[in-house]
Formats: sequence, structure tokens, C-alpha cells
Amino acid sequence: MRSLAISVIIIALCCPNSGRAAEPAALRWQKLSSLPDKEGFAGMAAGVSGEALIAAGGANFPNGCPWEGGSKVWYDDLWVLKSLDGAWQRRPERLPRLLGYAVSVTYRDAVIIAGGETPNTDGTGSHAVADVLRLRWDGSQIITEALPPLPQPTMNANGVLVGPFFYVIGGTSGPTATSTYHAVWSMNLAIPLDEMEWVAHPKWPGPPRMLAVTANWNGELFLCSGVDLHADAEGKPARTYLTDAYHYSLEHGWRKIAAVPRAVVAAGAPAPVDDAGFLIVSGDDASQLSIPVAERTGFPATIWKYEPLRNRWSDVGKTPAPRVTLPVVMWQNRAIFISGEQRPGVRSPEVWSLNLSAKD
Repeated sequence: MRSLAISVIIIALCCPNSGRAAEPAALRWQKLSSLPDKEGFAGMAAGVSGEALIAAGGANFPNGCPWEGGSKVWYDDLWVLKSLDGAWQRRPERLPRLLGYAVSVTYRDAVIIAGGETPNTDGTGSHAVADVLRLRWDGSQIITEALPPLPQPTMNANGVLVGPFFYVIGGTSGPTATSTYHAVWSMNLAIPLDEMEWVAHPKWPGPPRMLAVTANWNGELFLCSGVDLHADAEGKPARTYLTDAYHYSLEHGWRKIAAVPRAVVAAGAPAPVDDAGFLIVSGDDASQLSIPVAERTGFPATIWKYEPLRNRWSDVGKTPAPRVTLPVVMWQNRAIFISGEQRPGVRSPEVWSLNLSAKD
């Protein structure tokens, strides 16, 4: 036994990766049916209704990347996937408007979508909206219903469901804004529609932000990373990358937790959870900002795990599909990562499943 213990110590000292947590056997990936679109989309909304996965809206550059003169195009398409081994169906129904970069969650067999970005009607850019929608799939059609709008037009926000309360956190007022919101709003989705209203909560103690990652672990809210905005020398929006992280409860308010080891801006959200904590998959870490946009190769594949009971982050492996600005949906006991941006201006139609259970 002593010799075995000594051998383990020697291996740990000699192994260059010994400081990194071993990849759990349950951390398994499966590629599902891709969206039947050659480009794919960033900023889609998604959730579950009628036992089916629904994806909505998004934006891409079908006519060339921005540095090639291509313009961003927004969509109002609705897609349905009925089984893990099935194929996506493009529905004849549409969102009420072209929409991307909204917040989305699932509650009581419906997909809730809040805020987002839509193009201006005169074709001169885009703006944020305050719309809140509820989508239901009844097996034959998607029914859309309007809920009370957000207190202010909001895009690139973060959101998570805690019990019946839908939280929308941070964001910005529009694509040319040089500041971000320092606001936390929630709405009770369990009460009648005519009684629903948005309620303000205390601000977290750190900087305002957008494109952060939120999680609900054990009925409590977590907010991690993101970017703040400021005006550059030309008055255009410039980003400040953040790694700070926070925990929020109604009883104790906000408290700061261990910072993420690197920025994880616009990683898939809400973050998938297991019994021990939650995972942040990929995300923009600002490591390629000095490289011309056209030459950037993509985003880190690292998966970070936060364990609230230990206040600790660990590197637990890599994703086969590093993406940003994409929704994550829990469906059939798996975390589903839908489309997203694989490098600036370039989307992917791929859909991946992360199995967090060792039994399946």
C-alpha cells in the first residue's frame, strides 16, 4: 500500500496536467441533427414545449463577413426538434418580429423570450426591444403570446429561471451604446397574466455588464464574467472584459465569489448544472483581440466548473464545439447547445448534446 501511495505521488508530480481536474466520465458529448441552414445563427432563443425542443430567431452574415462588406441579417424563423435522433423542422409560424440576442428560458411547458435586437425598418441598423413572448408547441403549431414587456429595451442581457421567477440581468440599450445596464429584474411566471409585473432587485456589487453567464444551482442565482462598455477615442463602444462572479439570494442579497480563471464572455447560457455545481463551456477570453478580426481562429474549448460548496473553479475538459452567443437548454436530461458563433462573423448550424449523467 505504501509503495502504491508513493507511485501515485510520483505520477502526480511528474504529470504536466496534474494541476487540472480529471475530465469526469459523465462529461460526454454527442452531435445531434444540425439546423438545416448552411450558415447557422448567433443569438438564437430556445426552450422546451410539448416535449419538443424549440429554437427561434438569431442572426448571421449570409452574404459575407463584415470585413468583406457583408451585412448582418436577422430572422424570425421557428424550428422544432421532436427527438434526440430526429431532424429539425422549420415551422410555417414566425416570431412577431425579426429577433436575435434575446434572453430565453423554459417554464411550465413554454419558452419565454425577453428583449433582444431587431433591425430598423429603414434598413439603417438595429435597435433593442423590450418585448417578452411566451411560445407553446401543441404538437401541430407554435402559439405565441405577449407577456408584460421589460422596463426598458434590452439586448445582450443574461437571464435565468429560479423557481417561477424569471430574472433578466444587465444587458445594454442598443448596438451603439457605450455603457451597459446595472439592473436586475424579475417577473413571477406562475401568476395570471394580468397580474404579472417586473420587479427591481438590488444591483450586484461589481461593474455593470452584458454577455455574462448566469446559472441556477440549488435554487440560487449566479452571475459570472461578461463585458462592460465604454467609449473609445472615436466615441465608439469598446469592451472591458470581466472575470468577477457573484451569488445572489433573496435572503442575503449579493456576495462576491471566486473569480472565473479567465473571461468567458457570451458562453452558452444559462449554464448547465449537476449536483456539485455548474459548467461554463467555452466563451470569449479576449486572447485574440490583438489579432485582426479576419484572422481570428475561434474561442477557447475549455470547460470550467464552479463548485459553490467549495467556492472553487476547475478545468474539467474541453468541448468539441467552442461557441459563443448561443442558448443552452436542458432537454431529456441533457444540456443542448444550439448553433452559435464559432469565430467573429462566422456561425455554425451544429447542435451538440452534453450528457451530465453517468447512467445514460
